[in-house]
Amino acid sequence: MPPKKGHQGLVAVLVALVVVLAAGAGYFYWHDQQTQKAAAQASAQSAKAAAQSSSAAASSSKEAAAKASASKDKDDDDLAKALADADKDSDGASSRASSHSYSGTDRQLISLIAEYDDLDADDYDFTVSVPAPSMKQVDVSTKDGHDLYAKYRYDEIHDLLSKYNDSTDKWELIKGDD
Repeated sequence: MPPKKGHQGLVAVLVALVVVLAAGAGYFYWHDQQTQKAAAQASAQSAKAAAQSSSAAASSSKEAAAKASASKDKDDDDLAKALADADKDSDGASSRASSHSYSGTDRQLISLIAEYDDLDADDYDFTVSVPAPSMKQVDVSTKDGHDLYAKYRYDEIHDLLSKYNDSTDKWELIKGDD
């Protein structure tokens, strides 16, 4: 049955509305696809740049580690020579017997702590630990009572020495970026 004359205009408007809605939905679908493609391309470019940056940082890190290793070896040799000279000066008696059982860098760190806090290394026991990569912690205790005297942390990368302050519960810088 054909629509009545008055309804033909309404049907035409409804058909036009459906066509416009379908075209709008198609446009928004197409726009969403274009946005996803652009985001995927940007993400791929970002990942590529990050990979290149990471590669450059890794090679730079390897170079820095090689330089640090060479410097550390030189410091170990200098410290060993200084300790040998000190032993000779004391007529064969070792004035640093407590630090001889430590590695070269640990002995150097103990000497540094003794210098900055005006400690006699013979009067204290030193316990060296590694709380994090490239960081050493030294707990200093009295020899007679084994009471904890102080705690120190040394950042090997940045050459910073800090002492723990019990009253503030914070590490305070005592050697480094002055």
